[in-house]
Amino acid sequence: MASRVTIYGQSSDADIKRLRREMNAMYVEYDYVDPTKSKQAQSRFAEWGESISGKPVVEVLREDDAGSVFLKNPDEPTLRQCLMGEGILSVTSYWL
Repeated sequence: MASRVTIYGQSSDADIKRLRREMNAMYVEYDYVDPTKSKQAQSRFAEWGESISGKPVVEVLREDDAGSVFLKNPDEPTLRQCLMGEGILSVTSYWL
């Protein structure tokens, strides 16, 4: 089963490295896609009207399959709050 969280951005970006560290620290499974190397990601960025070379985007699939939440270069508290709101991260698992 694919992860409900996908990080889009260029691997050399410092913000991508930070987001990956934060996700690993929270023990959250995620997929990583470099939009410069993925045609599907390029078309998704075109749909969103975003620049591929801009800040990273985190896509979180909603728990009830009603679309996605998109966060543009979120800080750790915003990311954690979104993951908890969508049932991916629980308070118990985060603090253990």
